[in-house]
Amino acid sequence: MKRILFILALSVAAVSSAVAQGADVAANMDIDESGNIYVGGSSMRTDGNMAYFVVAYDADGVEQGIRYVLSSGEGPSIPAKLIADDGLGNIVITGTSPATTTGNDIVTVWFPQSEIVSVDAPGAAPLSFTLQQSYPNPVTQDGTALISYRLPNAADITLSIVDMSGKVIEVVEEGYKQAGKHTVSFSPQNLPSGTYFYRLTDASGSQVRKMAVIR
Repeated sequence: MKRILFILALSVAAVSSAVAQGADVAANMDIDESGNIYVGGSSMRTDGNMAYFVVAYDADGVEQGIRYVLSSGEGPSIPAKLIADDGLGNIVITGTSPATTTGNDIVTVWFPQSEIVSVDAPGAAPLSFTLQQSYPNPVTQDGTALISYRLPNAADITLSIVDMSGKVIEVVEEGYKQAGKHTVSFSPQNLPSGTYFYRLTDASGSQVRKMAVIR
């Protein structure tokens, strides 16, 4: 029977710029309710083993922080899944690490979001709008997704569809909008199945949510 290791991560390394311990591999990405984007992967250490890393960006792509964590496996650690928020304010990253006697071990690490992003920072300006989850989600390629948002005041906005690399696929709506609730239809008929994001931006900032497209 394979071992399952659950490790409460301790500080290993901290850098203020890009991932730079060695050969870096980004494996997955997730987003939290505040629109922060998390990229998880593995980075080659000087001892030849791989450590997990998670780097966080805000909705505008500005790096917020990075966290390296030792996976405590017996060989190179390869993350397979990243969860931006487990419902308790923790980031979870899990994957496999080869072991000398038992084959591949499952290695799971979790740590507070507050270690790499600001959570409810005092004095932070709140967003002046609310972006709701698209419906239905997932949406079929021949279907239509409804995206709703609410503006407390009239504002210039841009609502766009973004792929996993951050490239804008389509601008769904933009311009000056009156206060109140707005609902926009989006048809993904020209998109391959997969995970996408939709982003609403006004002068106060941006908010991003995830949308899945299926056949």
